[in-house]
Amino acid sequence: MSNSSLIGITATPTASAPLTEDRHRKIAKEAVAEVNELDFLRIAAATVSDAILILDGKAKVSSLNPAAESLTGWSRSEAKGELLLDLTPLIDADDQEIDLNVCYRQGRQLLLDENTFLEHRDGHHIAVEGLVTPIRGNRRSGISGSVVVLRDISDRQRLAQRLTRASSYDTLTGLLNRAGFDLHVQEALERAQRLESGASNDVLCHIDLDQFQVVNDTCGHAAGDMLVQWTASLIRERLRDADVLGRLGGDEFGLLIRDTTIDDAQALAEEIHAALAVFRFVWQDASFHVGMSLGMVAVTSEFETQTNLSGAADRACFLAKQQGRGRTQVYRRDADEVRRHHGQMNWVVRLRQALDEDLFELHWQRIAPIRPVIADGPLFFEALVRMRDREGELHYPGEFLPAAERFGLMPEIDCWVVRRLPSLLSGQSPEFLEQLGCCTVNLSGASVGNPDVLAVIEQELDRTGFPGEKLCFEITETAAVSNLDRALEMIEILRRRRCKWALDDFGSGMSSYRYLQQLPVDFVKIDGNIVLDVVKSPLSRAVVQSIHQIAHVMDARTIAEFVESRELLRILDQIGIDFAQGYGIHRPQKIRDREEVAQYLPNPP
Repeated sequence: MSNSSLIGITATPTASAPLTEDRHRKIAKEAVAEVNELDFLRIAAATVSDAILILDGKAKVSSLNPAAESLTGWSRSEAKGELLLDLTPLIDADDQEIDLNVCYRQGRQLLLDENTFLEHRDGHHIAVEGLVTPIRGNRRSGISGSVVVLRDISDRQRLAQRLTRASSYDTLTGLLNRAGFDLHVQEALERAQRLESGASNDVLCHIDLDQFQVVNDTCGHAAGDMLVQWTASLIRERLRDADVLGRLGGDEFGLLIRDTTIDDAQALAEEIHAALAVFRFVWQDASFHVGMSLGMVAVTSEFETQTNLSGAADRACFLAKQQGRGRTQVYRRDADEVRRHHGQMNWVVRLRQALDEDLFELHWQRIAPIRPVIADGPLFFEALVRMRDREGELHYPGEFLPAAERFGLMPEIDCWVVRRLPSLLSGQSPEFLEQLGCCTVNLSGASVGNPDVLAVIEQELDRTGFPGEKLCFEITETAAVSNLDRALEMIEILRRRRCKWALDDFGSGMSSYRYLQQLPVDFVKIDGNIVLDVVKSPLSRAVVQSIHQIAHVMDARTIAEFVESRELLRILDQIGIDFAQGYGIHRPQKIRDREEVAQYLPNPP
């Protein structure tokens, strides 16, 4: 077969152009050039890894290289002469066949982007990208064919899908992560904003496990991970296909319940609560009851942004925790609790401002020995933090500490205190320092065992040279028990510097004498609410007496808080309590650069 017959080119004279020898040579030259171009394409196609198909003027397969055979599943002999559209069509993202004739009609290249799919011989689709380029013949014949170049991008798409999944899904549970879940919340809010009613009939929930930290601290992260996985499975089993569940981080989940009412959403929440109530999470020899707190809010256009909507669900969840845990709280914009929580969020801004602008200040309150009262005995104080805003108004801990604890600012505030206190004390007169027996300072639960807080304490002791034996750190019973190992480590390190320790609010939490035995503290501060009842309640008196006796067995001295009357002081004296603290002893006042010793030495009432 001649080359000319291979591509269907003949050198036939036309009526308007009589055949001459020169004309004959010209047509033959053009035909040879066209044949050489196609032969070159075929030779080149066989040497490259991309799939190359050469089509004739009717978009039928003239040739294909080995890579194209592999990609399409058709051999060269089977494919030749077949329309590409019938053999292995190219399909766009909308599952529509791509018309290649545009190359022939318009004589221009056709770009095939990453949203193109080739239908393999066995019917499955392969993601490809490429280019269709027309082949121009001589001036008489115009477009004589095309070259289709395809590249298999399945691996790239699978990688992109994996990366997309990794950016949107939680690896532990397989649920949507916060970023992925927030997209669904945003879509629900936009749907509500498009509706005339301003409501999408969706309900957003924020879920927080109630005992996760206890499991994590007691049994380790592996147990915590298993608990999260189990909880995710329990919740997912009770959802419809349309509902969306995501893990927002740690032990927090987001749930978007589609096309429902608040009443039906509450019924679903109660079903989940009930399932958790009958379950005991068992890890090795430990067993835990696990509950959840759930906040929910109807998705309406009034929230304007996804952040506001998610924040409302989070605030409702926080209120559920405050009101006893293990319950559901529906967000109501006008509820007193919600207003208080809004106030807490405002406090976060003010606290950050106070830290940046050094608006905190230290006050102290004397802790006096009850028996015997020694007029010139050593001074014993508790350092108390206050905040004075830009307008000069003084704010007490009860106003800002709940917000600081809720939003993780306590370690920073504690660091501010331990940076300031040794410097203030070191700057006092030699007479005052000689009379100072000890000054106590509170450490929050978040600071107990915190390596950053510990580092700041040690740095300040080194920098100021303040004697460690004149400094006592107070930690609450609940914080000590919740972080027992870390608490013991921190206590041991600072004891080497001769610092003292006090167990604060003892009796308000678990009243666990077993833990008291493990904690090497110097003082036990008895919760003031129990102390106040001593005058009227024989039971409270017995509890205080019991705590005092146990503390003495452990070589610790007792401090009664909230002492405000002579009668109470007399009863505490009868019990044998060592120290008293309260407004009846001394009202807190700001620590000044130079303090006069005499003003702190009056006898207790």
